[in-house]
Amino acid sequence: MLSWPVSTSFIRLEIKKWNRTAVEGISELFTDRKKTKDKEKNLLIAELHRQIGQLKVELDWLKKNLDSRVKEKILLIDREGETIPVKRQAELLGIARSTVYYEPARDPYSLELMHLIDEQYTKTPFYGSRRMREVLKRRGYLVNRKRV
Repeated sequence: MLSWPVSTSFIRLEIKKWNRTAVEGISELFTDRKKTKDKEKNLLIAELHRQIGQLKVELDWLKKNLDSRVKEKILLIDREGETIPVKRQAELLGIARSTVYYEPARDPYSLELMHLIDEQYTKTPFYGSRRMREVLKRRGYLVNRKRV
């Protein structure tokens, strides 16, 4: 029947190879590997776009706020952190996060002295530290000239 000489053992071997290939590859025929790969690719692209958007927001914010002193930088920080978290804002501005939250402690005695000095200075702006110390001494506040 065959026009060329082919042994039956060779044909059986070939059929076994095709059968093995079909059995091993049958799962691939019925799965949508391409669709899953496309989904993964689309998810990755969406995540990268989100990251690019976040970096763009941070870069624009940084360009706007870069040339400032520390006190000014602290005032620039959005404490709500809706678009950029406070930690990241402090990082971008090059200041410590603790600097953002720091509130100096003022003791009542120092505040009272500063108020008295300010009051006297507005009356007599030509008084120096020595004379200001004497005015405070007469009012009952013993302070060093350096503190004044």
